[in-house]
Amino acid sequence: MRTKEEFELVTELKQEGKNNSEISRITKIPRGTVKDWINNPPKHFVDKLNKESIKDALIYNKDMHSTYSYLLGLYLGDGYINKCERTFRMRIALDKKYGALNEYAKSRMQELFKENKIGIVNYKNHINISVYNSQITELFPQHGKGVKHSRDVSLKKWQKELVVPKELLRGLFHSDGCYYFSRGYDFYKFDNKSNDLLELFKKCCDELDIEYTYGEDIVRIYKRNSVNKLKNIIGDKNEIK
Repeated sequence: MRTKEEFELVTELKQEGKNNSEISRITKIPRGTVKDWINNPPKHFVDKLNKESIKDALIYNKDMHSTYSYLLGLYLGDGYINKCERTFRMRIALDKKYGALNEYAKSRMQELFKENKIGIVNYKNHINISVYNSQITELFPQHGKGVKHSRDVSLKKWQKELVVPKELLRGLFHSDGCYYFSRGYDFYKFDNKSNDLLELFKKCCDELDIEYTYGEDIVRIYKRNSVNKLKNIIGDKNEIK
């Protein structure tokens, strides 16, 4: 159902002499609806012009910046957005063996999409957590055609201003990172074909004063102080800090 404000705008434009097609282009209201309103004005309207913008609410709510940063990392690492008939769907693939991590990711997704149901689809070795929402591409503008490493997935200005390095790093690590421990020696690594994502991971490390080496599309963290610091900041995939 449309709003009273929309109907009044259509009426005002009609009085200015604009035709139905022009009104439709200006208001983004279907031409058929405009024609119906002119011939038969509706009697009932909804109260609000638009649903609250999740993006606007997010930008001004600092408490949500950590949640968003984490989900951004997950999406950039192993997420996918597709267009449905009337909305968008975001899916994030996660390794099935990390039960605590998967529950954590699901809870963080629910924090951002409070009004939407979070779905889980089980496969043999992984799960997909997913959500439907018409505003997803506004929140994750890195969406586009083709694989991520073949297109620009650098952050927008508003994303850079609110991103929390620790949480973005956690999301990237939970999606495309690994932690190895063998015979008393342990290290972290993050590998990805996208230069944008590798640079983003390295920048987060720089912000957190974590030393790393880089080569062949892989960032490695193996110096003892930096490994211990990263353990304290994000843990590993079995232990969520």
